[in-house]
Amino acid sequence: MALSLRVWGVIGVCVAAAVLAWQQPGPLRAWVASAQQAAAPAPAPLRKCVNGQQVSYTNVDCPAGHQAQAVTAPPVNVVPGTPVPKPAPASSAPLLRQVLDVDQKGTLKDQMMERAIEGAR
Repeated sequence: MALSLRVWGVIGVCVAAAVLAWQQPGPLRAWVASAQQAAAPAPAPLRKCVNGQQVSYTNVDCPAGHQAQAVTAPPVNVVPGTPVPKPAPASSAPLLRQVLDVDQKGTLKDQMMERAIEGAR
């Protein structure tokens, strides 16, 4: 079967586009991103629907029996934080030495070796 010149042209353009996309994917990614962005619907504005004491928010038309009202945001108050005092440096070294029964002269390794050789005091 002989392919027409038009079919060969389409195949050539597709191959050339594939090679170009393989070598330089940046423009292809940008094109795909812009196509996806154009295809995505824009988000609808937020609506406040009121029916008596019942309030609901939606991005579509309010249901029957509800009245649409303007969506307003309350003012935002910014309060400075309370400074937290820094904790006093803990002097855990003497307590740790007491718990481990380590004196100032020897190291923990020395104490453990003495206990292993002499036995527990």
